Amino acid sequence: EDKRYVELTNEKGASKWRFQDKPLPLAAIYILQNRQSELATPYIESIPTELGLMHLMAHRYPKFLNLEQDYLAGDFSFLSNLAARIPIKKVYRPDNIIKLPEVCDVIVNDARETISNFLTV
Repeated sequence: EDKRYVELTNEKGASKWRFQDKPLPLAAIYILQNRQSELATPYIESIPTELGLMHLMAHRYPKFLNLEQDYLAGDFSFLSNLAARIPIKKVYRPDNIIKLPEVCDVIVNDARETISNFLTV
């Protein structure tokens, strides 16, 4: 599949984009699953570290870049460490644009709970 991106710059026209410009701690990684027409409400599912690592590896770079093995090994090491330290979760969502605010709320609430659980440990 082709990757899509939005260029985030401080160049002309960037004032309409309001993003954090300083690093922040990462609470969790959310993987959006395909929309499901039979699903009425969105929900989130935690996944095992190994499965999370597989998802992270699959979303690194397009296959056509043919990266060198040393580079890929470095990626594997970095992403293995990340997956071991940060919860990775799947987001299941209805195929209905009207439900988008609900999807956002479910993610925000889960992130808050994840942070809260981390702070109380």
